[in-house]
Parts: sequence; C-alpha cells; structure tokens
Amino acid sequence: MPLEATPGSASANSYLTVVEADAYHAGRLHADDWTLADDVKKEAALIMATQFIDAMFTPGRYEYELQGNTVRTINAWTGAATTSVQALAWPRKGMTNRNGYPIADTVVPQELKNATAELARQMIASDLTATDDVTAKGITSLSVGSISMSFDKDMMMRFSTVPQYVRALLPPSWIMVVSETPVLRVL
Repeated sequence: MPLEATPGSASANSYLTVVEADAYHAGRLHADDWTLADDVKKEAALIMATQFIDAMFTPGRYEYELQGNTVRTINAWTGAATTSVQALAWPRKGMTNRNGYPIADTVVPQELKNATAELARQMIASDLTATDDVTAKGITSLSVGSISMSFDKDMMMRFSTVPQYVRALLPPSWIMVVSETPVLRVL
C-alpha cells in the first residue's frame, strides 16, 4: 500500500511522509532503527503508527494511565474532524497548539507528525502490538494465607498502549479526559 500523507484526503493513511520522518529522526539519539530501515519498512511503520494513534484516540476506545494515585481514563481527541470524507482523524477544527494558538484546520500539526514518527521508529525497533499475559496482569507475587497480592508499581502504565514519550509529544489539550479514579494502593 503506497503511503498517502495529504492532509484531509479521503485516501490518506499517514500523518507524514518518509522525508518528514527522516528529518525528525536526524536530530534524535537512538534513531538507528529508523535510519537503517529501508523506505518500504519506513512507509509501513508510518502507516501503522498513524492507524495506531487514530485507533487509540477514537471515541469508545480507552487508555489507562497512572498519575500519582489516580487512574485517568482517556477517550478521544478534542475538536472535530475538518470534513466528513477525510480518512484520518486529523486535520481537526477547534484545535490549539501547546502554547494555545489556533491550528489551521487544513494541516496536520508538527506535534502529531513528531509523535507519529517517534511511534513508527519504536514499532520498527520492536513489536509494540505483542502482549505478554504475565506482564499485562502486572502480578509480582501472590500469597494464600491472609490472601495478599502484589502488583508491579508500573502496572497501570502497561495498560497504556501509546508509549509514554509518544504521549508526551502530544499537547494535553488535544486529548479528552473522561474520568479520574483514585487508586487505593499499588504495592
């Protein structure tokens, strides 16, 4: 499948081109997985990263992350798609950049391009879609007498399928927080 990165296109399948992703990775440490890959692999990674990001922030999908002692449930992008025929979630109407300035509803913002490029590199480096049942459950120990369970302190972060650094590249105002729930105790 050829890569199509035209903002708002009905056939777009990537938020950025290989050339744009190459420019992003040119100034990054640990970018060998990206720079050593051929263009076919890079295109596939960009398409997959775009699909992954869109799927994670589609209404009805949920992501869980631990913030102090609170679990935040995150649902979807804020704003609205610019047209009803665009294939991807972006460009969007009503969006602002990290500094609060409006983003034109005809462009894919650089922050999203950077996040997509970063996720694409991480997808080349390892299969982020694979799951490990023991790791996913986060159980580190189980006792029978007086019934006691211990969980990995980072367990809730494992439920977050978008890597933490990729999420950090996205302005918080772009993501709708649906609920926040206190965690009683994570050992």
